[in-house]
Amino acid sequence: INIGTLGAGNRLVVTNGGRVRTFAAASNIGANVSGSNNEVVITGPGSSWTNGVNLTVGNAGSGNRLVITNGGEFRNDSQGVILGATAQSTNNRIVVDGGTLRALGSSGALDIRRGTTVLNAGLIDTRQLLITNELGSFEFNGGTLITRGAVISNNVAFVVGTSGTNPAVWDVRASNHFLSSHLVVGNFASFNQLLVTNGVLLTNGMDGIIGLKSGANSNLALISGTGSRWTAVERLFDVGYGGSFNRL
Repeated sequence: INIGTLGAGNRLVVTNGGRVRTFAAASNIGANVSGSNNEVVITGPGSSWTNGVNLTVGNAGSGNRLVITNGGEFRNDSQGVILGATAQSTNNRIVVDGGTLRALGSSGALDIRRGTTVLNAGLIDTRQLLITNELGSFEFNGGTLITRGAVISNNVAFVVGTSGTNPAVWDVRASNHFLSSHLVVGNFASFNQLLVTNGVLLTNGMDGIIGLKSGANSNLALISGTGSRWTAVERLFDVGYGGSFNRL
């Protein structure tokens, strides 16, 4: 299924328990340069889109959005989700606000190349998180992020919980995770968690900070299980950089 292959301002809404199933070919929201400002909204309990091949939000088009909210679900069990595939595709967004996004196929990844993925509440569950372009970003305000591998090398601090009304939890479950910059658990925000389990190696190239700035209280980084490690290469761990009652 393609939304806005050549056109602009098109919209697909999946609601009231409706279901979309696409299996034969890749799907796009904004496939070509002229395919701009298109949107897919999946909203309400039982509403879902199951995609059999990869989904690209902004293949060449700009300003396209995938919004998953209020119990809606997007699921890809084969490949993954790409945000902003080519140089022409700018200002595209994926927003999860009380819904679920799953990319769990054997080659599945949430690949954020250009644009912003926003997690306010709900769940993003992916085999691998890739943010390898400085034009890609992840705004982690609240909700749960589950990853089984990650490469985050956009040279921006990765922040778990940023002034959100819902606590943010990053559940690092399997394989290796690499971040080129700082990792912050709780930035002006409280009760956020980093969970490193199952023998995972989490490496960040700069500081690891739990509780950044005033109001960042009661945040937690839990390293649990044989072989599980969090390493800050040639840098520091700072527990309570302005906040109180933070724990490592």
